[in-house]
Amino acid sequence: MEIFANQEIESDLNLLQQWFEDHEKLPKKIDRIYLARFYYRSDKDVEATKQLLLGHYDIRKKNSKIFFNRDPDSQNALNTAEFVHFVTLPGLTPDKSQVKLIKLKSSDTNEVIKKSTWK
Repeated sequence: MEIFANQEIESDLNLLQQWFEDHEKLPKKIDRIYLARFYYRSDKDVEATKQLLLGHYDIRKKNSKIFFNRDPDSQNALNTAEFVHFVTLPGLTPDKSQVKLIKLKSSDTNEVIKKSTWK
């Protein structure tokens, strides 16, 4: 499926998609838009995109409790929301990262420990 007018980009994405689908340690399919996000995040460098994809899926596999079966309404998530402010700043840094700010709602460590899921 062609999603970009630039033939060089399409060629790179075709190459990456074939590599991805043939790689034994990766899922058999990847959404083309999702693949393009990794490609652009890697400054349109095919080898850097491959390394980023391998690292991404390795982390997901090793930390499945974080990436799968998450329920934002779970007691753990609700407990965390009681004592922490999360804010994602708009835009991206020059290296295309998101900046997230996390602040404890209270500086009373006893209160934080009491509400914490890390008891």
